[in-house]
Amino acid sequence: MRATAEAHGKDTIITSNDTIVKWKRDPHIAEAMVDASISIPAITDSGKVLTFTAEEAIQNGYCEGLVKNAADIMKRAGIENYEIVEYNPSILDNFINFLLNPIVHSLLIMLIIGGIYFELQTPGIGFPLAAAIFGAVLYFAPLYLEGLAENWEILIFILG
Repeated sequence: MRATAEAHGKDTIITSNDTIVKWKRDPHIAEAMVDASISIPAITDSGKVLTFTAEEAIQNGYCEGLVKNAADIMKRAGIENYEIVEYNPSILDNFINFLLNPIVHSLLIMLIIGGIYFELQTPGIGFPLAAAIFGAVLYFAPLYLEGLAENWEILIFILG
């Protein structure tokens, strides 16, 4: 954190006969944000990791401003002609997001493994294998549609 603040937090001011380095972001403050043993007089005591409110961050140079909404951000950035478009997910998007949930993914993996296991234990019934294939389709389809799984990865799963 200190090295990042040192690399990105200073301005070099060149005068007629001298070069002055002025810190926008104090590297000691950045270090105190991750190291509880750092003590900075008038800001933090040792033994606590430094945290700022928005106003404190502005005062100490770790925040450039406080905005309430997207229009304030655009105004602050100097952008006057813009259009805010609200994203409304479709039913298919909601279903894909449901299937991408880590809990649902875990249950689908259990269905795949359990289906294959029970098919090997009782060959010829077919229902456990159908459940495993159904689970695999539900597992890989949203990953493929979202670009998180490639064809070769699915092929390796099928070959396995």
